[in-house]
Amino acid sequence: MNRLTHVLWILSLCTLFLLVAFSLIDYRFDLTTDKRYSLSKSTIELIEKVEHPLTIDVLLSGKLPSSFLRLRSELNQLLELIQEKNNLISINVIEPKWLENSQNANLIFQNLGIQPYFVFEQKRNITNQITVYPWLVIHHETSSIPIYLLADGKSLTQQDLVIQSIELLEQTLVEGIYQASTKNKKNIAVLKSHDTSNDLYLTDWLLSLKNYYNIASFDFKAEDVTLEKTFENLKRFELLIISNPKQEFTVEEKFILDQFTCQGGRIIWLINPLDTNLQNLYQNENGYIPKIKQLALDDLFFKSQFRIQSQFVGDMYAAPIILASDMNESSQYTPFIYPYFPIITPNKNHPISIRINDVWQRFSSPIDTLKGKLKKTVLLASSAYSKLSGYPIILDLKTASQTPELESFNQKNIMTGILLEGSFESLYTNRIRPFDIEVFQNNGNSSWLVISDGHFGENQIEKNQPLALGYDKWTNNLYSNKSFLINSVHYLVGLHEILSLGQKKINLFQLDLAKIEKNERLIKVLMVFVPLIIVGVFWGLFQLLTKHPKKL
Repeated sequence: MNRLTHVLWILSLCTLFLLVAFSLIDYRFDLTTDKRYSLSKSTIELIEKVEHPLTIDVLLSGKLPSSFLRLRSELNQLLELIQEKNNLISINVIEPKWLENSQNANLIFQNLGIQPYFVFEQKRNITNQITVYPWLVIHHETSSIPIYLLADGKSLTQQDLVIQSIELLEQTLVEGIYQASTKNKKNIAVLKSHDTSNDLYLTDWLLSLKNYYNIASFDFKAEDVTLEKTFENLKRFELLIISNPKQEFTVEEKFILDQFTCQGGRIIWLINPLDTNLQNLYQNENGYIPKIKQLALDDLFFKSQFRIQSQFVGDMYAAPIILASDMNESSQYTPFIYPYFPIITPNKNHPISIRINDVWQRFSSPIDTLKGKLKKTVLLASSAYSKLSGYPIILDLKTASQTPELESFNQKNIMTGILLEGSFESLYTNRIRPFDIEVFQNNGNSSWLVISDGHFGENQIEKNQPLALGYDKWTNNLYSNKSFLINSVHYLVGLHEILSLGQKKINLFQLDLAKIEKNERLIKVLMVFVPLIIVGVFWGLFQLLTKHPKKL
């Protein structure tokens, strides 16, 4: 055996030793620039807090369409990372065949609201329907939390939808673990007095929050409850949601809201200065003039450095409204763009909306801000082709069917949603207080989210059942109102560890599926023969080195 051959054998043995050694060692190196194979600090902290056995059922399995293979691969990587951090977490993969053939499993998953997702793939001019279950179910002690893995995005292509879902995968999974494992949930109140949104219209939003928070109704006008007791009861909550109020707030009630804010309570205002609804729009063929709501909140809002104008925001970038061509059995229903249903792209530079797609507003009004020390962040604003319609205005369906005058849409970025943060000053400093409380504060740190659309958090109804918030049953469009509001609640109550995951940017390279399909045969041939050619070349060199070293 010559010297060169001896060296080759030593190198081969060393390589074999290293391969065996590394196979026995648990190691992982993340060399990606976006750290896509590393868990964030907040994720690790949450996973390490799990003190009781937690099982994750994975329904995304079996034969999957090509667009979903990458999602499953990324999911498997993420689940492995999570298991490494806490051995109390176990993974259970459920095959779709078993799910579809098991009556008990089917019943359980139906009760959890788990529905299949249908993918249509076309190969060689044949369209195949593939049933996919993009779901996880997280079991912890007595709770079972279903987690939907796909992002909001009805208008996205299949490939873009999967990519966006991968980017949100860690956040989605961690939210599920948080919902299942957290015991000490924060308290949220929903105002039920003042003719606010009916419970049925807030069902989808509040049910989505239920797994994160303790939610309770709150009534300023409860019988046999003093004003002092009402204020003390409200102080038990971190956040108050006020959705579409229509009745006037008394001085005493404004004082309660004022001191709730100055003592650290946060408020989400979904509010219209004008009383509008679709029922009035459809029932009045010649149109109607909406009434101004007498809410008596102007001075409280002015002290908080903003005001909502009694006007409507019109936008060229708007959602359609469905109109019938005539009123008989052969009526045809046609979508027309309705300028008072603006589609808003949220501020992508804020944690609340960094990963949120377009949201849908109806009859929103412009928000003006005033100078002051509060930090004001615009989260929602109209497009560059907008207009303001002053009061009084006649709202009718003819507006949708008429060709819009482009020159009238000459305003841009009209504010319809704003976040106020900082030290709020009391409206009742140096004023007579309507009643006495144990501790009065002249100012205090708090946050308000103000959206000038009372219907923003309301879902539609079908056969007296609530639909998904943001879903328009007339046009089959899905907007991201629910995700925006859920993130808003997380932000206001300080659940920043979940929001921070949404800021993680993952760079995924996309394959050109059209080119792959066009060159499918060539790619298959290359994949088979190129490795064989490479192995043959190395084998030939090895034989040449060992048998005829003098020829080199």
